[in-house]
Amino acid sequence: MKLKNKPYYDFVFITNVPAFYKVNLFNELSKTVKLKVIFISNKSEIRNSDFYSYDINFDYITINHSSYETRNKAKTFFRLFQETIFLNYKYLVFSGWETKEASLLSFLTPKLKNAIVIESSILETNVDSIKFWIKKVLLSRISVAFPSGFLQRKILTEAGFNGEIHITHGVGISNYQSQFEVDKYKRDEMVFLYVGRISQEKNIAFLVNTFKDINAKLLIVGDGDLRKNIESSASENVYFLGYVENKKLKEIYSNSDCFILPSLSEPWGLVIEEALTFGLPVIVSDMVGCHFDLVTDKNGIVYEVNSYDALKNAIQNISFNIEKYKQGAKLYQPEKIAELQIESYCGALNVKE
Repeated sequence: MKLKNKPYYDFVFITNVPAFYKVNLFNELSKTVKLKVIFISNKSEIRNSDFYSYDINFDYITINHSSYETRNKAKTFFRLFQETIFLNYKYLVFSGWETKEASLLSFLTPKLKNAIVIESSILETNVDSIKFWIKKVLLSRISVAFPSGFLQRKILTEAGFNGEIHITHGVGISNYQSQFEVDKYKRDEMVFLYVGRISQEKNIAFLVNTFKDINAKLLIVGDGDLRKNIESSASENVYFLGYVENKKLKEIYSNSDCFILPSLSEPWGLVIEEALTFGLPVIVSDMVGCHFDLVTDKNGIVYEVNSYDALKNAIQNISFNIEKYKQGAKLYQPEKIAELQIESYCGALNVKE
């Protein structure tokens, strides 16, 4: 029943911070449906300033004007309850289960109105753990699920979820939404690229060590606590560029030949979408959550995580067949990925764009 004198929303999303790719998605989706977004916080301690977007064209509120990591969870829960209890909506969409106080709210709202976005994959999920049992309990309060891809949907299968499922084919919309022409200049050696945080789960030490035996350049864009130690032991063909603003990344992508993501754990991997948009073939570990959906034998290679031989073989394969793989990367259509995400949410409403 629609509450009198209250605005009606097709979706009310609860999400951690105004990440640029989420804001891009919500802006685009708001052109078709009525939505409101509740941001838990306006920033995170582990993100740089250009990770966020405040170019917002939809209704929203922010619970905490402080970092996500230092929020008061009890106060956040009560604010979420206050903000949602009298809202008039079809679906209240929870962003996974990272924000525990938001998950708890699902027990106080009607199950038929509860929905969830699943961005973690089965690869980093221990189905025999207590954590997974808790996730199953939480899913028992959900009627509609939006997994980002095949490996994310497998969580729902393992949990025995019997509600509606709409695969979104992505976790948001990149800032780059059209194919770029990559640099055609013939270099004397291949240039490989990594963009992201230098943290344990990104497995950068392994990548850098591998390049001690590779006759090619490796560019590392990003920063983190591990950078100093890793950089001190790197060979001369590895270049650490530090943090680079998003708007300046185009030149680096355009002057590279192939993108590598060696993660030990990567729920999705938006950076793979960006690399393909720039026409770069990709090499990813088999722990990258988007590999089943985005990486094909035409645009890249999936290798066994932490296998030096497998990564070296992948690098050599790409190097010897670079033109073939670049042609395959050009087949990627970022506009289509964005359209599929919008269609998935509209599908839950049976709305035609």
